[in-house]
Amino acid sequence: MNLKRFYDDLGQDYQTVLERVMGKEDFLDMMLHKFTADSTINRLEEAVGRHEAPEIFNQAHTMKGVAENLGLKPLYDKVSVLVEITRGGSVRGVDEAFAQVKQTYAEIIKALETTNSDQ
Repeated sequence: MNLKRFYDDLGQDYQTVLERVMGKEDFLDMMLHKFTADSTINRLEEAVGRHEAPEIFNQAHTMKGVAENLGLKPLYDKVSVLVEITRGGSVRGVDEAFAQVKQTYAEIIKALETTNSDQ
């Protein structure tokens, strides 16, 4: 996978992301593959469908941390909105916020798949 190009396309500084994993590109590559297989997005979608603020908060907070650690700032920014909405137990606006999360997540997954196929 051309990780530098992937992060450049996201508008992120590849070297900064790489520093988070102590320069271990193989580890970063493995974590991105795990990210694509993770089911947090599905659990988040189910919680949003039920309008369960505590579960939305938990799943969104998990995704926010992963997005930050992997340098996926566009996703981090969108999911942070969902975290803040539900932090106090509100569900007002979660459907709209989740739609933005889901779209950004899909764009990142597509970019990862494209990067993988260009090897």
